[in-house]
Order: sequence, then structure tokens, then C-alpha cells
Amino acid sequence: MFSWMLMGIAAIITAYLMRTEQLSQEDALGSLRQSCEFVFPNDGFLNQLKMYEDMGFKIDHASPIYKSFRLKLLGESYYREIK
Repeated sequence: MFSWMLMGIAAIITAYLMRTEQLSQEDALGSLRQSCEFVFPNDGFLNQLKMYEDMGFKIDHASPIYKSFRLKLLGESYYREIK
């Protein structure tokens, strides 16, 4: 559980750096790793941070990027239920 919390905290700090400094996901993560080299957000967090970057550092519910993400989550949820 502890490592999951660290991944989440790293993703939040990375998103904060992206928004406040207008950094790309890679640059923000690199900046964070200068302070703590053991930062390894999981692929799910990294994908969401990339989506955040692609949407201009904001959550835009009308964006096709966001709608595609939500549709994918819905499909995954449905698939899990029918198994």
C-alpha cells in the first residue's frame, strides 16, 4: 500500500509542476527526480499526466481526448462485469 501512495503523490506533484511551470510530463517528472530519484509513477498515472498535458494542463470534459478516456474506462468496467 505504501508504494501505491508514493506513486499517487508523485503523480500529483508532477501534475502540479506541469501546470504551474508549464512543463511537459517528461520535464516535470525529470525535475521531481532531481529531488527524489526513486519516483516511478505507474503507467496509468503516466497516461493520465500525458492526457493532462495534451489538454493544455486543464481537465476539459468537452475535449475529445477526455471523452475517449472516459469511454475507455466505461468499456473496461463493462468488460470486468461480464466476466
